[in-house]
Amino acid sequence: FSEIDRPMGDDTLEYAWLMEIQCGNLVGKISVPQLYNITMALETLLYLTEDKENVMKHPRPYKVCQHNLKQKECIESHEDVLCPTVDDVKYTMLRLTVDLVDINIVEKTTSIRLQSCPIRLATCNLHGQQTNQGITAIINNVQLHQYISSNLKSNRLDSTSVHHPDIWVESGAIKIGP
Repeated sequence: FSEIDRPMGDDTLEYAWLMEIQCGNLVGKISVPQLYNITMALETLLYLTEDKENVMKHPRPYKVCQHNLKQKECIESHEDVLCPTVDDVKYTMLRLTVDLVDINIVEKTTSIRLQSCPIRLATCNLHGQQTNQGITAIINNVQLHQYISSNLKSNRLDSTSVHHPDIWVESGAIKIGP
């Protein structure tokens, strides 16, 4: 926080902002139609939030600089460079942490299991000459397993031969990481 170069009575500026989202274990079973519906809902949400046509416009036709003045009227502004706004000088960071993802995508006779742990994502606006935004992702271990439902019949002495659809056999796997 700072009150340097701010008029008397104005709020102090905050120069950093951090939001952290921590998730424990994400475990679940989902069918392909459910996965499609979730994907379409997220795609629509992303489209609506990023669409320039749906952006809310500020009623003020000018921007206010960090000194709480119109950018063009500030003494720190020059012809080629305007005085930065509060959002321009603010360092913002967003972190997402997921300890474990264990998702089973199930069809009638096949299943795909995705396991990943841990997942760490961070994004921030960097204040450098070369870059002004960055993202970092760390995913240590990713495993993808495919299972098929076995059609083996139970061969017990005390019962007749019955199909058991809950017996799954691993038919393939891909492992990335340690």
